[in-house]
Amino acid sequence: SRILQHRPDTLHPHEQSADQELMSLQLFQRRSQAMITTRSRYTILTLAIALAIGAILAGQLSFSASAAPSLKSIIVELKGDPVVVAQAKAIAAGQSFDPEAYRQQVIAEQQQFLSRLTLAGVPYVISSVAAPNGSTTTTIPFQFNYVFNGITLDVPEQTLPLFEAIEDVLGIHPNTEVTLLLDHAVDYTRAPQLYGAPPRLSQFDALNTGGLEGEGVNIAVVDTGVDWSHEMFGGDPTPPQFGASPSVAALNTNKKVIYYMNFTAGPVGVGDDFGHGTHVAADCAGYRGFAPGPDGIPLTGDDIAIHGVAPQARIMAYKALTGAGTGLVASIIACIEDAVQPRTITGQPKPVAQVINLSLGGAGNADSPDSIACDNAALDGVVVVASAGNSGPGEGTVGDPASGRRVIAVGANIDPGSGPNSVDVIGGGRTGMSAYILDGSAPVNGDIANNYVYCGLADTPDQVPDSVSGKIALIQRGSTVSAQGQGSGLFSNKAAFVAAKGAIAALIYNNVNGELTAATVRKSTIQVLGISKANGEYLKSLIGSDAFGAASSQQIRINKALSFDPAMADFSSRGPVAGFGQVKPDVTAPGVAILSATIAAGGAETSTATMFDPTRYISASGTSFSGPITAGCAALIKQKHPDWTPSMVRAALVNTATNLRFSWGAPMPDGANSINEQGGGHVEAFAAANAKALMGVGQPGPTGQPQGRTYGIFVQPSAGSPDFTPSYSFGAVPIANVIGTATISQTATIFDVTGGAGAGTYRLSVIPVRSVDQSGFRVSTTDANGNRISSVTVLPGGSASFSVKTEVDGQSVATNPTQAQWYIVATRTDGGQRLRMPFYYRAISPNVSLAAPALSAPAGSEVSGTPPIDINGSYSISYSFASSPAPAKFRIEEQKNSTGFAVLADVSTGQTSYAIDSRDNGFYDYRVAGLFTVQYGLLQGPYSATQTVQVDRRVESDVSTMIQTAVSNVIFAGTTFEFDQTLKNKSAGTTILPPLRFNITAIQSTTGTVRASNADNVGDGVSSSAQWDYSNTLGADRALTANEVSSARHLKFTDPAGELFTFTAVIKGNFPDPAFSTASVNGSSSARTFKLTLRFVADPANRSVSLASAQ
Repeated sequence: SRILQHRPDTLHPHEQSADQELMSLQLFQRRSQAMITTRSRYTILTLAIALAIGAILAGQLSFSASAAPSLKSIIVELKGDPVVVAQAKAIAAGQSFDPEAYRQQVIAEQQQFLSRLTLAGVPYVISSVAAPNGSTTTTIPFQFNYVFNGITLDVPEQTLPLFEAIEDVLGIHPNTEVTLLLDHAVDYTRAPQLYGAPPRLSQFDALNTGGLEGEGVNIAVVDTGVDWSHEMFGGDPTPPQFGASPSVAALNTNKKVIYYMNFTAGPVGVGDDFGHGTHVAADCAGYRGFAPGPDGIPLTGDDIAIHGVAPQARIMAYKALTGAGTGLVASIIACIEDAVQPRTITGQPKPVAQVINLSLGGAGNADSPDSIACDNAALDGVVVVASAGNSGPGEGTVGDPASGRRVIAVGANIDPGSGPNSVDVIGGGRTGMSAYILDGSAPVNGDIANNYVYCGLADTPDQVPDSVSGKIALIQRGSTVSAQGQGSGLFSNKAAFVAAKGAIAALIYNNVNGELTAATVRKSTIQVLGISKANGEYLKSLIGSDAFGAASSQQIRINKALSFDPAMADFSSRGPVAGFGQVKPDVTAPGVAILSATIAAGGAETSTATMFDPTRYISASGTSFSGPITAGCAALIKQKHPDWTPSMVRAALVNTATNLRFSWGAPMPDGANSINEQGGGHVEAFAAANAKALMGVGQPGPTGQPQGRTYGIFVQPSAGSPDFTPSYSFGAVPIANVIGTATISQTATIFDVTGGAGAGTYRLSVIPVRSVDQSGFRVSTTDANGNRISSVTVLPGGSASFSVKTEVDGQSVATNPTQAQWYIVATRTDGGQRLRMPFYYRAISPNVSLAAPALSAPAGSEVSGTPPIDINGSYSISYSFASSPAPAKFRIEEQKNSTGFAVLADVSTGQTSYAIDSRDNGFYDYRVAGLFTVQYGLLQGPYSATQTVQVDRRVESDVSTMIQTAVSNVIFAGTTFEFDQTLKNKSAGTTILPPLRFNITAIQSTTGTVRASNADNVGDGVSSSAQWDYSNTLGADRALTANEVSSARHLKFTDPAGELFTFTAVIKGNFPDPAFSTASVNGSSSARTFKLTLRFVADPANRSVSLASAQ
């Protein structure tokens, strides 16, 4: 049985009774202004709002009595404090308070709000339910004032935007649908160590034997109701007091289930028509009962004696969910309001709950209406326990109301009575694969060995091959429903289909990562076990064939469980909560294969199987059952410490919880389970009830994190403050990837809560769980001045505070996000008290929009191209930034030969170029990023595009003797003499590297007026040498190999006299620098030392250029 799920995308109006209050279904005339009453004044709606109402009413919502508009059910939360919050504020201020007078004020203000809706022409219906309670059926409007100030309305969907514009409205919430979320489990909590000797486990155990069994504590179970006639509630058919019946109905009521209130439409005369609530109530407070043993037959010698955690506590049963396992949030709030008040809705005296259990929930958060109602119930002094949810194993899956800030959220772990079996591949292969017996499976009383057959989803009988007969079935979790098939996906059907084909056992493997630890197979005739997806796919692969009905060649053996292996249930919802403002779950407790009471017959079937059974006992799994086990522990604590507030009860449970424990009691090693999984750890009822001191903080999360509507009422820190929390979340800290350190501290306090028994010196230690490496992520305990300390001393009746200091190097937690989790442990030096407190820290990257700089091509390299080549290892890069915000610095990074970038320099934004020198041979990549100022330092922005430089250190040499020139396209026109010239490497085998330059060092003519006119260096060949660079005329290899001819360069001269002239030239090329390269030149590693002068004759008349001489 899995926890109930909200469906926020679907709004379901309550069924309406015939005599319900119907207000303003007749539309009013359009008004230009509408007045909405606030608490002490009228607020004139703006013209825009008034016009919006007019448009809606005039055009979209006209309807007649026979054609009503589609209504949506919403919970309107009003800004005024509910009674509980106003009372707490008065107490904190030292003022007197009349709760009944204030309640009437809230009711009057709600009525004024409704009247103004009518004046504004907004049609609505106050949602209500005609709820049978005993012989009386009462119409109950969902209008709240005690723990929640709000009204549930059914309104036309088009009017929803109007409510958000009304000043008196704090929030609009969908009235979402909710659906349902012990043989060794009680022992695992160590609750029996608190019982008397002998323990009082039944209604007949009247002798006070000095123990704690929950006597005097009322536990409200908000669920599907309770079958009060079950033997685990005394077997008495006498009804309880009904909350909506006249006072005479309270006489001669049930002594165990002392109160019953139904907030659903039926059925009449039935306490529980589903079974879930009966199971839950028995888990927390059931008397000793006897469930059928392995033979499945009641009243035989193998019957199993079971009882709830607090067997002498009394039950207040609330029916908020129907026989289909569904209900609405409004019903949940109504139950909570009723449970904490001393009078019924008809004004009769009634019991008040000290503990409330909610084994239900949805996908909401700490600000959902039911979460707020639960928070305020705790503010009123009631311990509220809620199941964390069954949406695991993914993180961030704890919903409402478990995410409530004062709610004790409970995860689920495996019960020692349901320890895993194992599976071995015989003859070579994996061994020790965990296998979990599913609820309703035949027991594994001995090893089962055989071949196995893959049966796919086994969702319909035709999907199961006949060849499975006499073998083990391997089945995949899932359904063909999504593929428009006829299957249901029910585990019970899978088991029944393969059993009908003769399978001797079945293994169902998960369809998501992780183990399949729990599901219901409904009294299967064969053994059915769950295994992980990885192991299931492995076994499938061993078959070696995809043919339908193919059997394995190797056998497997399902081993009888011999030992208990502690583990969290795969379905248990995990933290963190939305906003990361608090550690959730708070604790964990057994929630797998919990054997307990149920009803004999029911009318609904859950997603896996029914919750009813003719024997009136059933084994079921879910946080639905770990929650009430924890609620029973809370009842034992309240019995011993009736003056403890809910915050103290929660702190006792969290502070004394341990890591999951082996069957012999030893806890697992630290870090085996994350805090997101187990919170404070596994409940330890004995230690919690005997806690002498408590440790916590004044609020659950840091300033700026979600704190709820009622935090900070009590400013003086104490363990009894409603805001006292035994865990702490530093929330989402924008430090990941930041160049800097975030240093944040939080004060924690140890209080002596037992009149001196909790005093003493406590040693402090940090227990890392996730990501606390004490290097880049450091946690320490300090005094108020930041000095490290390792202990504190608590005086009798006093307290001692210390700081939990975090120092996080942003560059060490570059992964976004990084979740750090740890415990602070305070151990008294005499060993008489050990307290543990979970902490959470989420490192995220700052949420800022940043731009990249523009990086230009490197400057100063001698050979252009892609990439450019630099021959002396010295060049520069330049960059610019034109966006906003501007960086505080630029970060320049370099990598050589693709070996990884490293920081070259961080420079000020006033420096827009960077000189690079002394680089040896290789390929160098460069990129630049801005460093921007953020809260905890500098955050690197995106990188620029990469620019690359090839460094090839070379020595320049005269290569004239190796070059043969060739001239073409000689032209003389006017006074300009020009021609094209190529260079050929005429050497036998030497490669010439660029830069390759043709240099004219002198020009001789009769008049002395000839000059070079287009040299690359603007030289004229007379006053300065004229140079033409041939580097870019080479091939793709950017080298002039033997016999290779360059492309032509165009040379131009001015010759005013049109005369014959000569010019002297040298050609210079490059060779590898022997200091940086082992390349050889003509067999030598040294540079060439030849020097040759070439003398050319240029004849304009003949349009010719010829080599005259070489020296």
